Amino acid sequence: MKSLVIFNPAAGPREARDALKKAINVLKQGNWRVEVVETTESEEAIGLSREAASLNYGAVVAAGGDGTVSEVANGLVGSRTALGVLPLGTGNVWARQIGFTRAHLFLGVPDVLKAAELLLESRIHPVDVGIANRRYFLLWSGIGIDAKVTEEVEARPGVKRRLGPAAFVAAAIVTAITFAGTKATFYLDTIKLRQRVILAIVSNIRLYGALVQVAPYARLDDGLLDVCIFKGYRFPQLLHHVYAVFSGHHVRDPSIEMKQVTSLMVYTAKPMPIHADGEPIGTTPVRFGIRRRALKALIPPTCPSDLFSKR
Repeated sequence: MKSLVIFNPAAGPREARDALKKAINVLKQGNWRVEVVETTESEEAIGLSREAASLNYGAVVAAGGDGTVSEVANGLVGSRTALGVLPLGTGNVWARQIGFTRAHLFLGVPDVLKAAELLLESRIHPVDVGIANRRYFLLWSGIGIDAKVTEEVEARPGVKRRLGPAAFVAAAIVTAITFAGTKATFYLDTIKLRQRVILAIVSNIRLYGALVQVAPYARLDDGLLDVCIFKGYRFPQLLHHVYAVFSGHHVRDPSIEMKQVTSLMVYTAKPMPIHADGEPIGTTPVRFGIRRRALKALIPPTCPSDLFSKR
């Protein structure tokens, strides 16, 4: 397969470059024709991926974290070129969700050589992509406190690279103490909902932050977005929601609204930050939609079959 590997050297640990070289050798031994390019600035991977698709590459492999994966996905939506991944980032949520790695978020490091071997065994499957205003997202988009945490972490890339996932934990603790929710109006397809919220997550996958399944009923090709609205205003409500999610009780919690929709509009009394796949994209209001099966993705044999409605 003719493929382009897009490497983000700023995405993960300093040892990533050596791991990538070994992974590339695995792909070449599997008869892939591999070209490698490094990014030097934000969103460069979008243009590189779009160009590769126009030149009929079989695959573009995101060698980095979920930000790199998201950029590659944005460049490939609607094309015949498939998205692949080598997990070299901080969270590697997409790689974890579809089975390229099962390493513990805090105690383990993804086996990039194993991921390369799984790429060789992968099959192409079309998956959905969400849309937040004009930005595509493959994983999820968040409104409220998690977007604020994302802003804080992305503003300090050196800290993120040094601390890894712990950077998000630290930022979350500091932000949670002072962050306040706001009144919001949600238009969920034909349903109108008014509620004071501290966080809303619009998911295309099940995993959230590589730790918990916020959207346990999500499928990658069902044409639906899974919306999770966390009601409340201050720190005590947030603590309640954190416990509910980690215990799995949030699906039955009356203070948490869960819906599956094809479109969503969100207006808030005060501007709330938004992220898409961990990248800050502005503030509310925001319109969400979905493009069903608009992205071809390389899916390994280790991927749980129930992530798909058709396979």
